[in-house]
Amino acid sequence: MLVLGTLKLALVKKFLPHIIILLILGGIAAFYFLWNEDEGTINKRESSFRIEKPESVTKIILHNERKQTITLEKKNGSWLVNGKFDAREDLIKNLLTILSRIESQAPVSKAAHDNVLREMLAKNIQVQVFESNSSSPEKVFYVGGSTTDGKGTYMLLDVNGKIASRPHVVRVPGLVGHLTPAFEMDEETWHSRKIFDIKPENIAELTVRYPEAIAESFSIVAKGDSFELRNANGETKAVNQSLLYSYCAMYQGIYFEAYDNENLERQFILKNTPYAEFSLKEKSGKQTDVKLFYMPVNKRSKRLVDEQGNEVKYDVDRFFALANGKDFAIAQVYVFGKLLRKYQDFFPPQK
Repeated sequence: MLVLGTLKLALVKKFLPHIIILLILGGIAAFYFLWNEDEGTINKRESSFRIEKPESVTKIILHNERKQTITLEKKNGSWLVNGKFDAREDLIKNLLTILSRIESQAPVSKAAHDNVLREMLAKNIQVQVFESNSSSPEKVFYVGGSTTDGKGTYMLLDVNGKIASRPHVVRVPGLVGHLTPAFEMDEETWHSRKIFDIKPENIAELTVRYPEAIAESFSIVAKGDSFELRNANGETKAVNQSLLYSYCAMYQGIYFEAYDNENLERQFILKNTPYAEFSLKEKSGKQTDVKLFYMPVNKRSKRLVDEQGNEVKYDVDRFFALANGKDFAIAQVYVFGKLLRKYQDFFPPQK
């Protein structure tokens, strides 16, 4: 027994240095594993820009360093801009698509970190995304400019109320180009260009008036399941119901080309007599009014002379328009031309 104990002690002394080294290496390995696991968790949190459930998003607030704010909020199935007007459906769809697909390619390199952060501090857009009408944002991040190759966008995530340690280069798979334009800060850009979009059965009264040709003006009034046509004096005359219904059906999906509220000639144009005036009353009580004005020939006009070679005074492709007494816009003749019927058009010539 004594000999066996002495042998064990000798073996321990012999291999003790190796045991100590193994214990040290094991400790280092354990620390390295735990540190990397924590570092990986941090990196994952700081790169999680994507919104997993875009269908649950009910509000998006954009705010930039110039203290401009765009609030996009979903109310009764429709998106509103700053609580004022309907938002463009295409831009909302595009923004939600980007929010649901953005991916971090990598954190910004240490060499570029300071410059990127400095640029983002000078110019950025804060994005707050709210889901299911919550009062607290589901996601908050900052959008910077594009990478030097123009294919990525710098973004910085807010994690639990604290700014992430590093910005990331973010892209949308399959989309070439940077993403900053999707976070538009111009209120007018978000404003829906749709002006008329109603089914015939929801129309209460529709009036088209030509101030310089009153006899061509008319009104269509709903009477139960049918329509009644009236002239400028309010007089009625029997007319083919299918013609009235077909005309009313044209008031679906009517858009302006663009808004032009900053036009310096706006006040001058509005002093002129309108070419045509529309007034559409819905059974819901909503009313939409539009006035069309001739647009003087300008540098965008495609036709400068008529068939006889004479200079034309007005653009043949576009009107100026005033919507509901406030929004100045550009309307295409191609779009509004089909609505510019005259009272006499509802009575085909007798054979």
